[in-house]
Amino acid sequence: MIFDLGGGTFDCSVVNMQDGVFEVLATNGNSHLGGTDFDTRLVDFCKEEFKRKSKIDISDNKRALNKLRHQVEKTKRSLSKV
Repeated sequence: MIFDLGGGTFDCSVVNMQDGVFEVLATNGNSHLGGTDFDTRLVDFCKEEFKRKSKIDISDNKRALNKLRHQVEKTKRSLSKV
């Protein structure tokens, strides 16, 4: 299974690999859940988890939110390499 969180869509494909030949068996996607949308949802999730665990709300702290967004994007990229 291949996941693609591109710039504007989230696509999944089931691929068969045999003897160096790739055959796409199925594919589907969601045009409302892509790279930026996914990043924003992860940032919101992490922000709320941090608030729940530490009782500190970083919603108005632009520097903290930028750091969090950068880390979310970096983590997403590293997971894409697995």
